[in-house]
Amino acid sequence: MLQLLLRRGARLHEVDGLGDNATAYALRADRQPNVAYLKGLGLGSPDLERQIMSDKVARKCLEEGTRRGLKDKAYDRFFAACYEAGKPN
Repeated sequence: MLQLLLRRGARLHEVDGLGDNATAYALRADRQPNVAYLKGLGLGSPDLERQIMSDKVARKCLEEGTRRGLKDKAYDRFFAACYEAGKPN
C-alpha cells in the first residue's frame, strides 16, 4: 500500500498539523513492516520511537510490580529500579 501511495504522488516527508509523519502513524499503529519500509527510505521519527519504548518499559514495570503484589514504598522502589534498568537511551 505504501508503495502504491508513493507511486501515485504521496509526499513522503509531509507532516500533519501535529507534526507527525507517516512513520509516526505506523509506529502508533504498531505496523512494524511499514515502519521498517519507511525508515529504509530515510523517514524516521526518533522522538516518538523513544517515547513508545519508554511507555512500554513503564507498562512492563507497573505490571510486574502489581504481579508481585508490591505496595506503597516497596512498589515505588521496585518501579524506579525496573524503569531505570530498562529505559531507552
